[in-house]
Amino acid sequence: MPSYNFKTWKAAKVKSGESRQTIRPVRSRPTVPGDILYLYHGQRTKSCELLRTETCKSVEPVHFARSSLITFIFVGGRLLPWSEVEDLAKADGFENSTPFIDFFVQHYGIPNSRPLELIKW
Repeated sequence: MPSYNFKTWKAAKVKSGESRQTIRPVRSRPTVPGDILYLYHGQRTKSCELLRTETCKSVEPVHFARSSLITFIFVGGRLLPWSEVEDLAKADGFENSTPFIDFFVQHYGIPNSRPLELIKW
């Protein structure tokens, strides 16, 4: 029964069903397809809100790599073409790939300092 907390900017997209995935560091007890996911905003606060309860459909490893100024994204070991990177960014709640990549560079570094996984519901 994994729970995930979302920042304000993404919480509305999760609640409405617009965003149906998240990319997170792998946990000590990894999320697996079939798990019930509890999706929150404001966990550990008085304003905690359960956004949705969903069933995990898939989990795939994600890896970011960089060569000069070009960022490469691998999902499930497969290099994504740029059009799929754009689709992945939008499905994850970002406007396009630029803020998406900037977010992951800032929070996790490139190459990834921690293994990441794409969790879909």
